[in-house]
Amino acid sequence: MLTDLRSAFQNLRRSPRFAVAAILTLGLGLGANATLFTLVHGVLLQGFPYQDDARLVVLTRDGQRSAHVSLPDAADLRREMHGFAGVAFRLTGWAMDLTGSGDPERLTAAVVEPEYFPILGVAPARGRVFETRDADARLAVLSDALWRTRFGGDPAVIGRTLTLSGHPYVVTGIMPASFGALDPEAQLWVPAAAETPWALPQRGSNMFEAIARLAPGVTLAQANTELQALTTRLAAAYPATNGGKILAATPLRDFAGAPARPALLALWVAVGLLLLITCANLAGLLLARGISRQGALALRLALGASGENLLRTQLLEASLLALAGAGLGLALASRLLPLVVDLAGSALPRSTELGLGPAVVVASLALALLTALVFAAVPAWRASRLSPGSVLGQLRSGADRATHRLLGLCVTVESTLALLLLVGCLLLGRTFVSLNAVKLGFEPERVLSADLVLPEIRYGTAAPQTAAFTAMVERVNAIPGVIAAATVISPPLKGSGVAHTVEVEGEIARDSVPRGASSRPVVGDYFATMQIPIVRGRAFEPRDDARSLPVAIVNETFARQRLGTGDPLGRRVALVVDDTLHWLTVVGVARDVHTNRVADGDVPAVYTPYVQRVVGWQRFGTLMVRAQGDPALLTRQIQAAVWSVDPSVPLSGVMPLESLVQQSLGRERMSAVVSLVLALSALVVAAQGIFALLSFVTNLRRREMAVRLALGAGPAAVARLVAGRGVRLAGAGLVAGLLIAALSSRLLGALLYGVTAADWVSYGVAAGLLLTVALLASLGPARRAARTDPMQVLRNEGME
Repeated sequence: MLTDLRSAFQNLRRSPRFAVAAILTLGLGLGANATLFTLVHGVLLQGFPYQDDARLVVLTRDGQRSAHVSLPDAADLRREMHGFAGVAFRLTGWAMDLTGSGDPERLTAAVVEPEYFPILGVAPARGRVFETRDADARLAVLSDALWRTRFGGDPAVIGRTLTLSGHPYVVTGIMPASFGALDPEAQLWVPAAAETPWALPQRGSNMFEAIARLAPGVTLAQANTELQALTTRLAAAYPATNGGKILAATPLRDFAGAPARPALLALWVAVGLLLLITCANLAGLLLARGISRQGALALRLALGASGENLLRTQLLEASLLALAGAGLGLALASRLLPLVVDLAGSALPRSTELGLGPAVVVASLALALLTALVFAAVPAWRASRLSPGSVLGQLRSGADRATHRLLGLCVTVESTLALLLLVGCLLLGRTFVSLNAVKLGFEPERVLSADLVLPEIRYGTAAPQTAAFTAMVERVNAIPGVIAAATVISPPLKGSGVAHTVEVEGEIARDSVPRGASSRPVVGDYFATMQIPIVRGRAFEPRDDARSLPVAIVNETFARQRLGTGDPLGRRVALVVDDTLHWLTVVGVARDVHTNRVADGDVPAVYTPYVQRVVGWQRFGTLMVRAQGDPALLTRQIQAAVWSVDPSVPLSGVMPLESLVQQSLGRERMSAVVSLVLALSALVVAAQGIFALLSFVTNLRRREMAVRLALGAGPAAVARLVAGRGVRLAGAGLVAGLLIAALSSRLLGALLYGVTAADWVSYGVAAGLLLTVALLASLGPARRAARTDPMQVLRNEGME
């Protein structure tokens, strides 16, 4: 075995071009496959570190990402749902300021019910979690990361009192590091009854997400049937707040991976195509090498070597190639994975958990060995069955026609698959370009956004909240270099925010039209700051204060869906809070803005002056500052202006709006860039396959070329003969690829924007690129064929 292994290694050393081509081919395919498999497994398939996580579900509304329900809904579900072993609501992304030592620090909390921890089935690493008996006590459970970074991993922090948003909270426990998989941004957990007591009776405060555990023996379908019946009854009982709030249970794994699922599955299919291309290329390389070595192998057989020895040596060669290719592929994957994660940004859930684990390494090694051995088996078996006497005649006449056809088929398959990848790449690339050109409804250039939260202990009512935000906006507006500043609740590209049920005076209720709308109170001249056009009516004015008639500006989507075709100005709408209707008069219609991502449109929205808002718990907002130059340079001055009003209020989430726009394009950017890399890799492999095939065939047919030249054929004619074969093979693959692409490109429909799946420009460019690459790959062998010396070849062949 050692002798055969040494012989296999020396054989590869004597054929460096073949070895390098095979290793690079395998490395490209395996590297891309390992990268995408890691992403798909980590985001879509990997379970959560919770007890029996397969029975955990998230409650959603039809067509919506999450439920956005209220705490009274939780009580109804716990009381009447028999298909759930437990239900708990949570509110993520809740800002709390840690004060008392040094500058205030903004922390991200999750406001949860006591049932939250038992439902997930995870015990604290230290201390205890809060329970039903102390649900309204001010308690806090810390994340492992916050405990280690802020408190140095000191166990004595349990029992310590922290000042959070002006209130004393007692630390009761520390969760394991893995607990934050569902909400990686959460630094601590606090009870909903203590932190958001105003939400307990408000059936219309649809801010919470619901997580439930299926009861033993209950299937998802059974739970959904019961859930739909219950929420339909609640909608009939409370039409003002629960109308249209029909819930469905979605498995937690499906819910978490849903945003990235279409893009990841499409890219994984693309990686599969690239892997098939590398397999076809490797098959052609091994077949061609087997034929070219027939003379040497026949000589070894004539000198006494056994067929089994030849078979074993060639399979060992294939194994060495597989190991080298797998090593290269894993090295590429280790570099590609963090790049893809960075490209996707926040669009890729659970990205902090991703890494090349042992399973990926073992799978890559197994796939490499399987691929290499399968495609090496036929040439190796044929070599072991060679008859030395029959080899000489075949060498003089060249490879048989069947071998030529098989090699040509490999190139055609490569071309077909490469074209499919090119078409997909161009469609996704044009999508990304289209999204970059989308009119957002506002101008993000030179705008800085920063989140503000007022401590409840000093700002528990509407009047001090309004006074503080108004003063902050005035101080920021006074900073040199600031063009305009304003605050808003639910800014663009940060989600639809707080939703309220909205009634329209004189409207006939329709089940097909949602009655909820995003509530967006503003301070200052928000529409001028963001440069959002008012398409009808007027913007808010200083006279729209607490003493004047309550007014509202609706967006185009609300006006279209709820106000009909008539004049929207002067119509009355009502925000529903605790079954009370707060009537507002519409004075303007604002242009829609993109709410969640650039690819999404706007939801129905109602803007109000902050001083006229209908709930007193909205003590938060996002400060938007438009500057003359780079707004990031004004961050310190803006923070100083805010601190001049209240030194306990820090800025958080400070980010130029242009960066937020690019962040929202993470999924599309990842798809476009990764598909581009895959398409270029496919072109390189296909070009290498065409070049290798023509080089091999030209070498086998050198006597034919010599005869043609000796009989008067010009070098150009010989070159056209060789190049024409490569272009014809690629052309056959092109036709097949176009047909398959036309039939299958609709699968990309969910990922496309501004371009159709049948975009003829993408098809034409892909076909042109493939033919160009095929022609360039054919030039080298064609030039060598044209330079053949007839006399020397015929003399060497014994035909002088």
